[in-house]
Amino acid sequence: MAAGERIGLDLRSHRSRVIDAPMLAAADLVVTMEQRHVLEVATVLPEAFNWAFTLPDLVQRSEAAGPRADRDLRRWLTAIDDPKRRAQILRFTPDLEVPDPMGGTKRTFRRCTELLVDLVDRFMAVTWPEDLSTREHGASARPVPGSS
Repeated sequence: MAAGERIGLDLRSHRSRVIDAPMLAAADLVVTMEQRHVLEVATVLPEAFNWAFTLPDLVQRSEAAGPRADRDLRRWLTAIDDPKRRAQILRFTPDLEVPDPMGGTKRTFRRCTELLVDLVDRFMAVTWPEDLSTREHGASARPVPGSS
């Protein structure tokens, strides 16, 4: 929690939840930290694989595709997807994951937080650039995007 507080996030009320099909069907985007989480999403709701990504994979694909502009988010996500991704997700690729800091030192949590801030900022710059251009830079000023 301390790492989140340093960037303006209050995580005290956050609780993890078990995913279910209605939750996934209602989501426009599912972001995970590990590849196995994407596979778990696909197990619960197979079509959700099309809008479930690890954060590093999502950032790489969105930067390669360029700005979303006014395109519907789920359609844009389908456009940045690659049919080979299904095979790639079955192989462990460390570059496509955010290392879990659990059990680590404060420094490990700080590094993880810095990585997450960088990845989210990069994704926001491609996906919702108009929101970032009118706001102060940084996680505490980051807008919460709508579903479009």
